[in-house]
Amino acid sequence: ADVEIEHEKRSILNNGHFDMASDDEEDDDAVLNEKTGANMHVLHACSGPDRPGSYSQHLSAYGARCTNYDILIDKSMDLTCQTAWMQLAAKVAEHKLYTGFQGGPVCTTFAAVRGKMGGPRALRGHGKELYGIRGLTIKEKRQVDGDTIIAERCAWIAHQTHSLGRPFLIEQPRLRQ
Repeated sequence: ADVEIEHEKRSILNNGHFDMASDDEEDDDAVLNEKTGANMHVLHACSGPDRPGSYSQHLSAYGARCTNYDILIDKSMDLTCQTAWMQLAAKVAEHKLYTGFQGGPVCTTFAAVRGKMGGPRALRGHGKELYGIRGLTIKEKRQVDGDTIIAERCAWIAHQTHSLGRPFLIEQPRLRQ
């Protein structure tokens, strides 16, 4: 059973073919209208505040509800806070409230452009260095640790959503060599 779970996690996290054409989606050409999203409720973690053109406003235009979850909206929506996380995880685990998930974990330490073109130095690498390269300052290590917690929690929500056959998306740049 553990082997199956590990395989499932790898297939979820492997985005190597995410942009390939698919001919098995009959709904690709469906016409969307203001009732298309009726009965849908999407959780949007790391959403930032609501604003013109936001993801939640686009969903609303199609009749779907969206719960924005971000520390910038309310300090009680801090994914690095264990209390806030336990409350959100309980809602997600109920499997009744959300019909989809969008996550946009902070990319400050994951950004593929770090260490390129004179920008801020890279803080992560591959393998064991995914959790931080050697020689980080205390401030950089705290930043990496916090961003890792957020990314892992978004991945957990995505896994829960996927296990129910519901749609999810995690927006994050891919690490470059």
